[in-house]
Amino acid sequence: MKKQLAVILCLALLASMSACAASPQSAPTEIAISESVFSSQTSEYEMVDVDLTTLSSTMVFSQTFNMLVDPTPFLGQVVRMQGSYIVYADGAKACLISDEGGCCQEGIHFSLKEGIAYPELNTQITVVGTFGTYEFNGMTYCRLYDAVLE
Repeated sequence: MKKQLAVILCLALLASMSACAASPQSAPTEIAISESVFSSQTSEYEMVDVDLTTLSSTMVFSQTFNMLVDPTPFLGQVVRMQGSYIVYADGAKACLISDEGGCCQEGIHFSLKEGIAYPELNTQITVVGTFGTYEFNGMTYCRLYDAVLE
């Protein structure tokens, strides 16, 4: 009897936890940090190491946050991301990523290759560049170097 009660309690607990889970379509189980072929006439990048455009908005925000908090594993990797083009008060250009609810935002700075014009503010962009960091006023910031727009 105790064994049956324990099994029933476990099943009830699992059912209650799965009722609140997101649907499988809205939350992928893996983060796409694999090599994928990238072709664009404006780009010389043939391979992308971290393609954030293939993730759900929640996963993109989470992965972007991880890149900003611990940039070391991503240094030198080619990153592809999509978001809004913004310019910060200090003049830094960035691709702004929002979470699913639109309440939280993170931006990764980028600098375009010479000869490529920057888009209008608040334009939706896809940017590809080499991930790196730089120091400014004693703080470390992340940036996509030699970036191109798709």
